[in-house]
Amino acid sequence: MANEIMVQNNNIALGTILINTISGDDIEARVEAGNAMTDADSLRDVGLDTPISVRNFITRAGVRSRTGEACIDVFIICDDGHVYYTQSSGIANSVLIYVAAFTDANGNFTAPCDKGYNFVVKEKQLANGNTLKSLVAVKA
Repeated sequence: MANEIMVQNNNIALGTILINTISGDDIEARVEAGNAMTDADSLRDVGLDTPISVRNFITRAGVRSRTGEACIDVFIICDDGHVYYTQSSGIANSVLIYVAAFTDANGNFTAPCDKGYNFVVKEKQLANGNTLKSLVAVKA
């Protein structure tokens, strides 16, 4: 099961896991995922256009604390051990795209950093005054 995408339907107190690219279903993999989801820093801390070396992604069903609106919680696990968290819809969409891009026909996910890619956060101003954030792959 090495590096396979795990789409899970485990309803846990923290939300339903949608995607977890951490390989394995043993205790070490579960602890790694748990630590990532309980000790993440805000993706805002990275800033725009700053390269991050991504190893894995986790997404789960979430709820925005200010509005109660459903969203996707995104955890970005970097090669250096840092984990970043966001509820940005644009970042969640980017993660879905890149999980698919770095997954082969057999369902095996390869860490983007192992393929020579980093990511940067980009932000666009929309006509309605909102901003749209995205992750963009860049050659390392």
